[in-house]
Amino acid sequence: MAEFAGPRFRRAALCHRLARARADAQAGNSYALSQAKIFAKVPGEVLERRTNGEEEPYQDWAAVQGRLGNADYTVALLNNSTYSYDCLDSVFRTVLIRSAPFARHNPNQVPRDDNNAWQDQGRQERTFWLLGRRGGYTG
Repeated sequence: MAEFAGPRFRRAALCHRLARARADAQAGNSYALSQAKIFAKVPGEVLERRTNGEEEPYQDWAAVQGRLGNADYTVALLNNSTYSYDCLDSVFRTVLIRSAPFARHNPNQVPRDDNNAWQDQGRQERTFWLLGRRGGYTG
């Protein structure tokens, strides 16, 4: 992914671009990649995974490769602080926050009046780099 050079997006800018892309899709302009594959960086290697919509862990970046018309394209999301995603067909979603209790309990249910620490509580800030290029993913 070092060959990609692109803009950094803070949350507001990314949301604006996603909303504009959603409006384009509703207007009938399709940018969906066909024959999608996903590649995800995990500790020590890069894995190709299925695009079946199941949540998977990743670290640093993930890239979706597919065809648009007669050409291959790759779109990557680089980040500094999210570690889970799902991808169904060519729709990639990253988990921004996880509001779950820290693993400090037996398999019992957490009590409603629990005041212990939970994950991702309070102010959160994420930085993303959304990058793309014509051509397939090359490791």
